[in-house]
Amino acid sequence: MELTSTKQRRVVALAIGAACVLLALFVYEPYVLLVAVAVICICIGWEAGLAAVAAAGLLSCMILFSLELGATGGAVRLAVFVVAALALWFVIKIFRTMSFYDRVYHDTGPGVADIPGIGWSASADGRLRLVSPAALEYVGVTADEMRRIMDGDDYHWTQFVHSDDVEASMARWRHSLQTGEPVIDEHRMRRFDGTYRWFRDTGIASRNEYGRITGWYGHTADIDDQKKAESALRERERELRLLVDTVPTMIWLMTPAGLPYYFNKRFVDWAGIDSAKAQPRGTRQFASHVELFHPDDRAAVKAVFEKSFARGEPLQHKGRLCRKDGEYRWIDSRFEPLRDEDGTILRWYGVNFDIDDEVRAQESLRLADERLARALRAASLSELSVSIAHELNQPLQAVVANTGAFQ
Repeated sequence: MELTSTKQRRVVALAIGAACVLLALFVYEPYVLLVAVAVICICIGWEAGLAAVAAAGLLSCMILFSLELGATGGAVRLAVFVVAALALWFVIKIFRTMSFYDRVYHDTGPGVADIPGIGWSASADGRLRLVSPAALEYVGVTADEMRRIMDGDDYHWTQFVHSDDVEASMARWRHSLQTGEPVIDEHRMRRFDGTYRWFRDTGIASRNEYGRITGWYGHTADIDDQKKAESALRERERELRLLVDTVPTMIWLMTPAGLPYYFNKRFVDWAGIDSAKAQPRGTRQFASHVELFHPDDRAAVKAVFEKSFARGEPLQHKGRLCRKDGEYRWIDSRFEPLRDEDGTILRWYGVNFDIDDEVRAQESLRLADERLARALRAASLSELSVSIAHELNQPLQAVVANTGAFQ
């Protein structure tokens, strides 16, 4: 019969233990209680077995001293019984420990070896006790050499970790040993040729039926290519940010809902925005681009923005935007959504062009045109007046001349 659950083992142990107690009381023979001690040790645990030894000792004392054996004979038999019970408890405890390690090395070993990458197991106190062949191949040592290294140093694995990463890795490992939490660590590990590659170490605790940690099992995966890709991506992002910051145009990014979350250096310097808090001049929450527009333009700008964000349509709009010195300048704003392959908006890209000089130049040109038109109209009236005066002057001169002749 296989006892596959803790509850089944406890029931069997209690049943056999009760039967042994009844039999011992019936035949007045305490040695029957040794069977109860053995069953409790095997089925429940060595701590419960130790308690069973104490209980059996008390019951044996009652049985032996109730018999007519004399004080000396009863004491001797009781002492022999207690020693036998303790010896039985100790043997079973050793057997349980040896059986556990046999399961670890014989049953778990092939599983660790079959794990892709580097598999390992450690004892409850953190001492590494088994590594996969892939680990031996990576660091360039044989199984016998690794066994000697493991016997000489409880934390021998640190000699294969980069010196800059040892302290942090040890701190995470000790924290997991103290709390029982899974360990997740990233560090550089030395290969057999002396080069270092990045690895992610993940380990979890194995617990017995009482919730106590009996060992640790983990997997160490090579993430060096991933680290290099992340580093290359960060470098490209840095170069792109540098490029964006050097462009003489105000560039900013918005969430799909239209809330700004990034401004390039040109925008920050122009509008006086705190790039860390995304607040203009450190006082108003920059939740909407509308806040920086001229009060007379805000209603129209807000309506245009909301319509564009709701429909997901590109936008181009001109308005007066407040600069950090308080001056309102004409800005040409353009927004364009970035979509994924399903058409979902991921973010909005916005650019602002300062066209105030152009607008002012156009306004000056318009005013100049108006002045010129007025001047031309005035000149035309003056010429007309001269022409009319000339046309009238000739007849008048003739009349005056004729009047003199009649005199």
